Amino acid sequence: MVRRCPDAAAFAVLLALVACADAGDVATPVSPRVPPAPPPVSPASVAVPPSPALTPSPTPQQVIDAVPIGRVDPFAPTTSATSAAPATTTAAALPRDLRLIGVIGSGGDVRAFVQHSSQTGALCPGARGRCADGASEPVLLPAGWTVSAIDAARARMVLSAGRQRRILALTP
Repeated sequence: MVRRCPDAAAFAVLLALVACADAGDVATPVSPRVPPAPPPVSPASVAVPPSPALTPSPTPQQVIDAVPIGRVDPFAPTTSATSAAPATTTAAALPRDLRLIGVIGSGGDVRAFVQHSSQTGALCPGARGRCADGASEPVLLPAGWTVSAIDAARARMVLSAGRQRRILALTP
């Protein structure tokens, strides 16, 4: 019994192919070409499209630019960019019928509710008592007047205009 090796048969076929091949058909070894490396990309020049679900974080320079230099003087008079009136200008008189009808304080947010004539509304500390979320509410204080403080525990509000000061207290 004769055993044939499968590798010997494959070797014989390969030898026959090489012997029949023309010398021009022989492949010459070629060194593999390595593609050139791309130029290095700086992180600042990479533009990543923003995802509609994510808010991009500010850059370190934006954070530094957002911090004011120096220290705010705690004893300086409060001013507002929207109502920067010269000190020599006198503020309009407060309406005589301006009444404090309620005070509420919750989570560090205080509001005073006032009424004059047929108008009622909320006042917050700041120029003319405008609350941040009350853009559609009517302005209840005349120009030049500021809500200096609202004391929810004592149910009172302090209004000021220049050197004038008026305290409104909740009356039963």
